Amino acid sequence: MQLAVQLEAGIVGFVGATIGLVLGAALAVLLRAATAAVGVSLPEGGLVFAPRTIIVAYAVGIVVTAVAAFVPARKAATVPPIAAMRETFVLPARSLRSRGIAGGALALIGAALLVFGLAAATGKGAAAVVGVGAGLAFLGVATLSPLLARPVTRAIGSPLPALFGATGRLGRENAMRNPRRSASTASALMIGLALVSAFSVLGQSIKKSVTETVSNSLGADFYLTSTSFAQGFSADVARSLRGKPDIELVTGLRSDTVKINDKKKSVTAGDPAALPTLLALKTAAGDLRALGRGSILIDADTAKEQKLSVGQAVPVVFPDGPTTLRLVGTFDKSQVAGQYLISLDEFNQRFPTSTLDFFVLVKTEKNADLAQVRQEIDATVKPHPNVEVRDQSEFIRQQEKQVDQLLGFVYVLLALAVVIALFGIVNTLALSVIERTREIGLLRAVGMNRRQLRRMVRLEAVVIAVFGAVLGVAVGSFLGWALTIALKEQGINTFAYPTATIIAVVIVGGLLGVLAAIFPARRAAKMDILRAIATT
Repeated sequence: MQLAVQLEAGIVGFVGATIGLVLGAALAVLLRAATAAVGVSLPEGGLVFAPRTIIVAYAVGIVVTAVAAFVPARKAATVPPIAAMRETFVLPARSLRSRGIAGGALALIGAALLVFGLAAATGKGAAAVVGVGAGLAFLGVATLSPLLARPVTRAIGSPLPALFGATGRLGRENAMRNPRRSASTASALMIGLALVSAFSVLGQSIKKSVTETVSNSLGADFYLTSTSFAQGFSADVARSLRGKPDIELVTGLRSDTVKINDKKKSVTAGDPAALPTLLALKTAAGDLRALGRGSILIDADTAKEQKLSVGQAVPVVFPDGPTTLRLVGTFDKSQVAGQYLISLDEFNQRFPTSTLDFFVLVKTEKNADLAQVRQEIDATVKPHPNVEVRDQSEFIRQQEKQVDQLLGFVYVLLALAVVIALFGIVNTLALSVIERTREIGLLRAVGMNRRQLRRMVRLEAVVIAVFGAVLGVAVGSFLGWALTIALKEQGINTFAYPTATIIAVVIVGGLLGVLAAIFPARRAAKMDILRAIATT
């Protein structure tokens, strides 16, 4: 019997993989259009359908289906032959105690790893530890979901009796009746919406961090960047702006790689007179304005880690050979400046072929007319079409737009997971309706009309879907917070919660419940009363 069920699962997986390949190719075309709609441009080219795609699709489809059928196949094999001949035989329900113990253990281990990873947020592999901990915590909550299903669905459905009377009460009770089924129905939706919530929290935190970084770590009024991030632009731009009316400070920024303590490090170079102000550097020790040929500035944390103090020689290996630079000052950690700063003169000597700026910062005089200065800057960069000029607000919006584009691409992909969850709810509700055929017939016999029956099934679906959405939002918000803390060293130093987005996610969960219930509700309403009652 077990072998027969496994073979059936393999055949279903093969057919599903074939259909999935065809639909996947069509979906790839739609995804290109969807990503373009959210502002993400993909490389031009035709649809690539490699042989590897076919192999992976069939391997995943067959293996996943076979693995998913393993437990049901074992259950089917344990049914006694004489018991199976009775139409009313039902497999005894297992206690949720072992599931609760396993889920609790996973959640506790995940929480412990999270705490350890976050406590060592500056250490190597901390983000990986946080990721593993978050994954285990997520699995723990998913395992505990049947235990949470009844109390949570009762709370979610509590307004239904007052709003819809007996129909609302029945819808709520049906959602509470079988915690395992409610949890399994909501689990796919929970996973999809948890990922959406996590990325929403992370994206909002990134945008907030960008705003605060620009406001607190940059002292410029105008920012000049290349239209192509991979390419710089002529240093003549910065030189042409120096000495212009109403412009106080100008510096171009360049960056390249050196070796310090046998490790590759990135050094940033700029005008020593302008760097402290335009990068909003705060002096920790020494004199930041003493930067010049043969000297270097290091952020205070890095200097402490390497046991360096002001006045010491720092061995640095440039492409043209090793040398030593004198440490003339340390500064508080800056998300923009990096760890090491040298002067443009030093940079030009050490990297003679690297002559392009990747960034130019401009600060105006105190009472300067910003609009007039902007016109002057635009006129100066006109011979350089690959240079873009932005003021501070425009620069912030541009950085936020990049984050939104990335999130838009992620949301498009996660929408697929939500669609899959929708099909899962439809299938489970349809099976539930079939299992309750006699019950539905009796409800019709005692006076429930078709409209009330459809409403009952819809309300049950909404309660289950909102349960999945609430659980997903709770888990996703926690994961988003953990990721934000873990990525602090990468510049995400502010936690921001997207309340409006999270509320929208819960509402979308409820709407998905309404959509998922359309087919099962219509099927239930069309049942013949007498045949339904006669079903055993």
